[in-house]
Amino acid sequence: MKNKRVDPTISIVIPIYNVEKYLSKCLDSLLNQTFENFEAILVDDGSKDESYIICKKYEKIDERIRVYHKNNGGLSDARNFGVKQATCDYVVFVDSDDYVNSDYLKCLWKAHIDYNADLVVSGVIRETEDGKVSSVVGSEEICLYSAKEAIKESCYGENIPIYAWGKLYTKKSLLKHPYPVGKYHEDVWTTYLLLDEANVIAAVPEKNYHYIQRENSILHSNIFSTKYFDSIEGAKQIESYVKRKYPDLITASLARLLIESNALLHRACRYPSNYIQASDMVDSYLKGNWKIVLSDKKNNGKVRAEMLLFKISHKLYRLGYLALTK
Repeated sequence: MKNKRVDPTISIVIPIYNVEKYLSKCLDSLLNQTFENFEAILVDDGSKDESYIICKKYEKIDERIRVYHKNNGGLSDARNFGVKQATCDYVVFVDSDDYVNSDYLKCLWKAHIDYNADLVVSGVIRETEDGKVSSVVGSEEICLYSAKEAIKESCYGENIPIYAWGKLYTKKSLLKHPYPVGKYHEDVWTTYLLLDEANVIAAVPEKNYHYIQRENSILHSNIFSTKYFDSIEGAKQIESYVKRKYPDLITASLARLLIESNALLHRACRYPSNYIQASDMVDSYLKGNWKIVLSDKKNNGKVRAEMLLFKISHKLYRLGYLALTK
């Protein structure tokens, strides 16, 4: 029997593509929410497995769930499509291979009400498929930011991760800044713009979002794609934006560029020709800024150490990474 429908205040958008193995856990975690006034918009982006069938099963269970099936257009396209279907003024993204704690929506909404925050950020637990926690990201207490302060925090990736998920947004801001269709790392291209639309950003201490690092996901695939270059191109867009609007955040924007550069080089290390191409791009983007990024102690120490090695020798960086990841 379907649950009684209530007037929703939050639209949850779940982009779905070939995740039959993980989807039920994700959807069960949403139906377990202590905050019940939501609608869940399931966007099946042309899945070739049983994902759509699973979606339809859940749609029959709970009237708060609406299922849409569309031709494959990629993650950004699915997110944008879901936002357009949303009937609420506030939107949350949950990736279909992740899951959330039962108080996830409650904590986000409470911070929105208590602090008049028009963007709220959840703490995040990164874990492997077998449940092993790899890291925890987020503040230790409630933190309030202006748009400028939040952009700075997101560049360093501390209390405000740059990911699209794990946040409560206004639908209005998402319609103004849709995710770039065809780009990987779409959140690098978009999160800073969404933060800049907000008057008050609240980061809550509760770590209620579980980000599952799958080996065969876009970000953790063993196959290299030139689309990975989108990440540092997005970081360059952040640098250009803050140069115009917040010039005193240049160092922070370069920190994001350093983080994305290091991640790109990691992915390229096993592919010699791609590694040369990635190295050339990183060199050109960081040219003239090495002293700034390597002396910025607010940036991640491990990232700075690895990129110092890269600056000294591209070959040693690659050999060192391959030796450590055998």
